Amino acid sequence: MIAGSSLAPASVIYRFNGTTASSLNQLFQYTAPDYITTQGYVGTASLDSCTRCTTNPFAIYFWPSVPAGPLGTFDSITFYDINGSSYVYYFAEGAFSTDGLHATSPLLPFNTGTLQVNNTATPEPPAWLFAGPAIMVVWRRYRHRIR
Repeated sequence: MIAGSSLAPASVIYRFNGTTASSLNQLFQYTAPDYITTQGYVGTASLDSCTRCTTNPFAIYFWPSVPAGPLGTFDSITFYDINGSSYVYYFAEGAFSTDGLHATSPLLPFNTGTLQVNNTATPEPPAWLFAGPAIMVVWRRYRHRIR
């Protein structure tokens, strides 16, 4: 965070685009109130949009820091497809809480895809930025008194 500033209230947008090993294209967008740091389901009705999502109440399962044995720990998304199957996508650990474009891990290449994470919070300008015009007004008044 920038010194002297604060973040405006915001949300985090998750945009997912995946392709299963059987060449099915799966997409969704989800707006969360904050970064996803705990595991849990997101219902179909809570998604902003979804292509190939199941009509069951739970379409997506986010699981941060899932252990994958000797390969390490990953953030994973389980996508529940309209065909009744579920497909798991593995991303580097911390992807759910890091802004940017994340690709699935090459260590677990079963299903491939990308996840765009975007925190919509924008830093508010530091208070000292507004001091410039005030200083100019004071300086002009002071300068006119001296003459």
